[in-house]
Amino acid sequence: MKKYLFTEIPTQKIRGYQILLDIDGTLVADSEKNISKKTLEKIMLLSKHNNVYYCSNSKYLRDDLKKILSKNIQSLSLPAKKPRTECLSYLENTENQPLLVIGDKIFTDGLFAKNASAKFILTKRIVSKHDSFKIKLINLVDTILGPFISLLLIQKKIWFTI
Repeated sequence: MKKYLFTEIPTQKIRGYQILLDIDGTLVADSEKNISKKTLEKIMLLSKHNNVYYCSNSKYLRDDLKKILSKNIQSLSLPAKKPRTECLSYLENTENQPLLVIGDKIFTDGLFAKNASAKFILTKRIVSKHDSFKIKLINLVDTILGPFISLLLIQKKIWFTI
């Protein structure tokens, strides 16, 4: 399975989904404040054929990111952190579209997709030298445990084939 940066994901097969986009590590590094033009363009491209939401486990989602993202896509409030699925009741899925989760961490985003019976695209993680020690540790744990968790995900057939 090839991993892409979010901006490199081929979007031709991604049509008719409810998409949940992780922010930190997927769209921007945890310590970054700005979303690139290329990332915003990819979000807009996905939103042409899908209902796209952004979500984050961070309690303190930066206001500047919220402002930029809210102009382009909807926010999905997370009353509980991923991989718990309580937030799915907030989705307006009147067209009964399948769910697709796009994220950089198997430990949270991948398990969230599994728990939600969704498809999953694992992206290359965006990191920064300014990321906190806590974030670096979380990324290390995900890197070490991710291959073991991915075996479980393969059995559940949640990987989205690009």
